[in-house]
Amino acid sequence: MALTVGVLAASRTNVAGKWEGEMAVLGKTANFTLELTVDGKKLNGSLTIETDPVRKLEDGKVDDDSISFGVVSGAHDVPRLEFQGKVDGDRMKLTITGTDIEGGFHQMGEATARRVS
Repeated sequence: MALTVGVLAASRTNVAGKWEGEMAVLGKTANFTLELTVDGKKLNGSLTIETDPVRKLEDGKVDDDSISFGVVSGAHDVPRLEFQGKVDGDRMKLTITGTDIEGGFHQMGEATARRVS
């Protein structure tokens, strides 16, 4: 029993902390910061893209090394951005899609980040 618990605990990826990275969206690059907390399988936190206002994460989920969350983009044509990806130790890789005003999804770009604390 103790061995099983130890194996499960070792396989769970900790995504909580401060992450800094770069995203490429529609041919433009920007630096960003993620501040993440985890409550069970719920991912909470905020996203700051360069000098833009801080955006609260919505619908955040974490499942082992997979994470997903959305943020309000502030753009009229694509009002919400969705992030999905994997965490490997202190590295993160995300795919970014946008939800348009009609509910359609569009591939927007990718992001990579590293944990800084």
